[in-house]
Amino acid sequence: MNASDRPWEWRPSAFANAMIATMLQLPLVHRLMSNQILLLNFTGHKSGKRYSVPVGYVREGAKVTILTKRIRTWWHNFQAAAPVEVRIEGKVYQGNARVVTDVSSVAPLLTALMIKYPHYAQFYGVRLVSGGRPDGEDIRRVAPKIVVVEVALAR
Repeated sequence: MNASDRPWEWRPSAFANAMIATMLQLPLVHRLMSNQILLLNFTGHKSGKRYSVPVGYVREGAKVTILTKRIRTWWHNFQAAAPVEVRIEGKVYQGNARVVTDVSSVAPLLTALMIKYPHYAQFYGVRLVSGGRPDGEDIRRVAPKIVVVEVALAR
């Protein structure tokens, strides 16, 4: 089963996330996985508990973009900008994360990311049409189900 065959509501188990988070802290394994998955560390807004969440990402300079499904809950911690720590390619960076939930903002972000990184289209069930552009109808269908977390890394 590939990612696009999973039900939309599918979530990795807490055990699977813990295993991946642990693996991402091992230097050799991290080098193999970190070009696609980073470890996002943050303190829960309400609970004060420390979390480590492995997530897919795209990095462009000091900006990291993370897509996640709206049904997941961890992203709520960034409705107001909040400090985070990310582990990318064996290095730890400090930054501030904020979430983008407005569909009129999410849709163009999704389109741009899927043009540049087509594997996201398959993962979210979006067809690519002429010139590798995401199908507009698919984007309109998926955008309300996605949130974007933007992390500005400290320089």
